[in-house]
Amino acid sequence: MGRKCDLTASEKSRITSEFSKGKSTLEISKVVERYHETEKKLLQFLRRYGIMIWTGIMAGLEKAPTDA
Repeated sequence: MGRKCDLTASEKSRITSEFSKGKSTLEISKVVERYHETEKKLLQFLRRYGIMIWTGIMAGLEKAPTDA
C-alpha cells in the first residue's frame, strides 16, 4: 500500500501554524505528539506542490520590514 500522511485537518493546521512561528519539526512533534518525520513529510509536500500560499504559511514566514 502507498504511504500517506494520516494527519487530521486540525493536526495539519497546528503543524503549519507552529512552523510559521519558526519552530523545528522536532519541536512541533512534541507539541502535536507525532513522529517528527510525519511533520517533515507534510511540510515537504506543501513546499513541493506550492500549497504554502493556500495554507497561509508564506504569509507567516514573510515578515514585512519595519520602519525604524
